[in-house]
Amino acid sequence: MDFNTTIFLIDDDAVYRYGMQKILRAQLSDVNIIPFNNGLEALEYLGNETREIAYPDLILVDINMPIMNGWEFLNELDKLEININKETSLYVVSNFSEIALKEICKSFTFIKGYLKKPIDLRVSQYGIPGLSIAV
Repeated sequence: MDFNTTIFLIDDDAVYRYGMQKILRAQLSDVNIIPFNNGLEALEYLGNETREIAYPDLILVDINMPIMNGWEFLNELDKLEININKETSLYVVSNFSEIALKEICKSFTFIKGYLKKPIDLRVSQYGIPGLSIAV
């Protein structure tokens, strides 16, 4: 099946991933959500030349995760030779303070913004038709 929208959901919390997938699928009828437990899994997927998806339309990445946390993922993603700005909207997701999240976002030009947990997906539009997320 071909999907119009692909989302990488990178978070170690299985309950959060499950809930977000239900919310996103309720808002987007034609969505492919690829969940990852940590940043390393997502990077390995992106590094696989036989992957089905070139780049996702959206990446939601948590900061606090084991194995490879969100900060490490962002640093490694920054080293890859991909044009993340044109291909993908990337949001950092965390329950960190708003000040800390703003500082993280300033560190990488490809980050579109941050989302404070719990996420309210009804507040504003970020770029995929039919999906509203708080920014």
